[in-house]
This record gives sequence, C-alpha cells and structure tokens, in this order.
Amino acid sequence: TTEMATWHGTSERRFDLEHSSSSSCLIDEGETFLLTGGWDNWETVSRYNINGWLEDLDNLNTGRREHGCTQYTNNEGIKTNLVCGGYDASNNFLDTCEENTATSSFWTYTTSLPSPLYLLRGVTLDNRVLMTGGADDEYFPRDKIMELVDGSWRVVAFMQKTRVKHGVSVIKVDDYW
Repeated sequence: TTEMATWHGTSERRFDLEHSSSSSCLIDEGETFLLTGGWDNWETVSRYNINGWLEDLDNLNTGRREHGCTQYTNNEGIKTNLVCGGYDASNNFLDTCEENTATSSFWTYTTSLPSPLYLLRGVTLDNRVLMTGGADDEYFPRDKIMELVDGSWRVVAFMQKTRVKHGVSVIKVDDYW
C-alpha cells in the first residue's frame, strides 16, 4: 500500500502495489514511476502513476535487489532507465547494468560497474549519470561517486562518509529559497 502525505501533516492511503516493493529501486519518469526488481520480484519491472499500477514491462535480464537505478537522456535524446549492481536470488553480488529506453519495454545489458556493488544509489544530475556509495562483495561500505562517461564508469568524487542504502535526490534551490 502506498500513502500520500498531505499538507496538514497526515497521510492518506492511495493504492495497493501490484507487486512487493521490498528492496526494489524506484525510477522517477515524471508522471509515472518504475519499481525495478526487489525481494519477491527479482526480475519484475512495474510502471505506476498517482492512481496505481499501469503495466509490467519486460523482466530484467538478471533479477536483482538492493541495486541502484536512475533515468537519463541518451545521446539520441531518448529517456533511458538504468539499473546497476545489487545481488541476485543466489546472493551473488552483481556488477552488471541494464538499460531500457522509453520507446521500448525490453532491457539490454550495458557497461558494467568496475566491481560488484549492492546497496548503492543512482541519481542523474544535469544528465550526468552517477552511482553513489554501496557496499562491495566483501561487505565493506564505499564512499565513491562514479559517473558513466562515454561508456565507462569512472570515480569522480568521494563522499565525506561511506554510505549504504542511503537516499539521493536532486532539488532546485530556487524551489526552496
């Protein structure tokens, strides 16, 4: 079940999810959002809007949970959804990434992360695709911020602290100050 916060400090029930969202990753598409993978639905990708479930897309090639995800605009100007890392149903840590464009429902493998990571988070900032933090296959938390540039992941910065299962958001300062 999802809840929507109200301006007067309460919340109201909105709709039931078609599939469990535990350990899934949410991709904001604007008017809609995708829930990708997760504990009970390793390969499932579902699209929702404010009123509820709309459709399931084709399954991910590799079922995953505790992965990073984001959306960006590719070189052809097409919105592209990206999922990276996590771990699979056999508890194998993943370095693989998959993408799908707004014009299709299927997922294709793309550039893998430099090493397996789970509990990482993805974000797109000025169309720069970033994966942040996470833990490696030896359970060590990481502080790296990696950017996908010309088909390769490279470390572009370090967070002040290691982070796992953290939140990342892009806000416009003008909207708040």
